[in-house]
Amino acid sequence: AIVCRDGGIHFANQTFLGIAGAEARRTLHEWADAIGAESDLAQALERHLAQSMDADGQPARLEATLKMHDGRELHWMLVLQRLPAEIAGEPAVMVAGIDFTDQKRLIMQLSNARAQMEDFLAPAAHDLKAPLITIGHNLSFARMSLSDNILPETADCLNRVQSAARGMEALLAQVSEVAHAGRDTEPRLRHASRELVQSAVRQLDGMLIERDAVGDIS
Repeated sequence: AIVCRDGGIHFANQTFLGIAGAEARRTLHEWADAIGAESDLAQALERHLAQSMDADGQPARLEATLKMHDGRELHWMLVLQRLPAEIAGEPAVMVAGIDFTDQKRLIMQLSNARAQMEDFLAPAAHDLKAPLITIGHNLSFARMSLSDNILPETADCLNRVQSAARGMEALLAQVSEVAHAGRDTEPRLRHASRELVQSAVRQLDGMLIERDAVGDIS
């Protein structure tokens, strides 16, 4: 969509307008009120619109959850960037939306799968340490009981059991690390906003010419 300083929509494609309905085609505020799942989306868009108007070519980004009339939710990344061309003699901003609903759903599925993995692996690793402690204590008791009377074959057998127990302990430590890996990190999405705006401007090239807009995005 092409939006002027006061939030009025000069023009927009059907994808942008269609999700909000015909009644929300006049201003960006109306569009956000009609479609925003969050009550403060319209105010947030107004702040980002003002920011992008005053910024020196720096796009403003806003992640938004959009509520469809059938109850579905869409997750969009809204990118606002001032156009070098004026529209109807006034500065204007391109508002482009990137739909990352599928990616968001996948991230949630992966997050749930990770939580289930943690719920299983962490207790399992903890519980399996108890048998290893028992094995260690019994090995020490066996060595003390046999003392100097231990046969070479028996000593070798005890050494192999002890080595296997240490290997299992190291493996359980790795399992515990895997269970907690990435717990404090949040997935981030990267978007090439400039390429998105350039593509949108090219799609609206005819309307820009019709409205006597000049300039380009480089």
